[in-house]
Amino acid sequence: MKIFSQNEEQTTHNVLYINSYGITYPWADSVAAGVLSTFSERDDVQLFIEHLDAKRFGSANFSDLFVLYKKKYRNISFDIAIASDNDALDFLIQFGDS
Repeated sequence: MKIFSQNEEQTTHNVLYINSYGITYPWADSVAAGVLSTFSERDDVQLFIEHLDAKRFGSANFSDLFVLYKKKYRNISFDIAIASDNDALDFLIQFGDS
């Protein structure tokens, strides 16, 4: 994993933040707020956020979500992906290399 240095030539880094749940879960919302506030201060980061909604649907639709995300982000290469909790991490373990 590459850590972004202040001395590097200015480049835009694409960061994918995956949240297991949807919005309105206080814990998940506070984590998302922290991620947003951290990356919004940087001019060299483009942040993308996805919610798996695993609280309602579990991991049964992960394959379908992967197909959707693959199409949605077909022209974007991510420098890093952040998982907020277990289901998001499971999704990244299963599909992260793709």
